[in-house]
Amino acid sequence: MSSDSAGKESLSYPDQGRWLETRLKVTELPWAVRELAGAPEVYLSQNRFKGPRKIAHLWQLDALWVDVDFHTVAQWADKPPESMWELSKDVLEEEGIPRPTLTVATGRGLALVWTHQPIPRAALPRWNACQQRLYRAFKPLGADRGALDAARVLRIVGTQHAKSGQLVRALTPTGDAWDFDALADELLPLTRGALSDLRVQRALRRAKTPQEHDKHPQTIFTPLSGKRV
Repeated sequence: MSSDSAGKESLSYPDQGRWLETRLKVTELPWAVRELAGAPEVYLSQNRFKGPRKIAHLWQLDALWVDVDFHTVAQWADKPPESMWELSKDVLEEEGIPRPTLTVATGRGLALVWTHQPIPRAALPRWNACQQRLYRAFKPLGADRGALDAARVLRIVGTQHAKSGQLVRALTPTGDAWDFDALADELLPLTRGALSDLRVQRALRRAKTPQEHDKHPQTIFTPLSGKRV
């Protein structure tokens, strides 16, 4: 399947008081990023859609992320993004979460992004579970609960955060994309294989359990009373 047949990403930005949203092929993204360098408030979807950027039109999942608005937490509000990245690495180690593919200073926060090989919409429940896991881990640093769903957008490196006046910039080089199942196995308490085994075990237990219509009291004699019970 070519990248162009697997849906499009959504580019969002303000223009003369209006909010515009453009759907782009993956092959068009480098040109768009160059054209919008330095522009304020430019966002890009991390997943692809067949139609408007809505869950109903979700076509393909390409990344996990956590949007850390550390400026909303009093004890971290004045910290530089580099210091917050160091704290984030401590969280990753303590929580047993692999390091992200890319870490971005967004102007007043951090975006940690784990890119992965494309997976279909059918994997959305497991993808959502991974997002929730990342949110819980980074909640103490100011993770944004409103930025978890698959239709959310993140700021583009090289553009500007209008309120802070800061450029959005990468704090780390871009790493390799993950295999999604391998990444999910790192994040979730049960691997896919373990979950499958658990389902098999439950099915076997159900098969051994008497059916409801067989659950009648048995009539037997006890050796002491000689009576039926």
